[in-house]
Amino acid sequence: KAASASAVTITLADNGTDDVSFGYFEIDPEHLTVSGTAAGNALAPGNAGFAAAALQRAMANGLIANPGFGQSREVHLDLDPSKAFGFLIVNAGNVFTSLAAANGDGLSHVGAAGSPFHTDTVSFEDRRDGGDHDYNDLVVTVVGAHFEEAVRSAG
Repeated sequence: KAASASAVTITLADNGTDDVSFGYFEIDPEHLTVSGTAAGNALAPGNAGFAAAALQRAMANGLIANPGFGQSREVHLDLDPSKAFGFLIVNAGNVFTSLAAANGDGLSHVGAAGSPFHTDTVSFEDRRDGGDHDYNDLVVTVVGAHFEEAVRSAG
């Protein structure tokens, strides 16, 4: 029996100059895999097609546009608390996920911090090859759900 959805608040703070979109996708919490085909075959972060499958799932959930440089935006979602989710951003055709092995450059594009108050913050580096390494281009704060499985292996 599926758990009922619970309110989650996501706040995006844009500190980067690129126009990025943010998304979330369901992952298997034990193996950090995403369903990759219509047959339901699971793809691990290092598998070809993982980022595309994650992006497809995120697009189905609705990508969230960044609020604009120096601005923030709050989005309210109803998510199943029994499920685990990964994050991603899209920048100029590049998809960077919260799982380093899934990124085309093989690098982590997130910095993560959690708290015991069900608040998680994930900050993204939005350019290939580590960009400027400041990990503050898009800062995402989540209240009401834990995304630790997605960021646990962010590297």
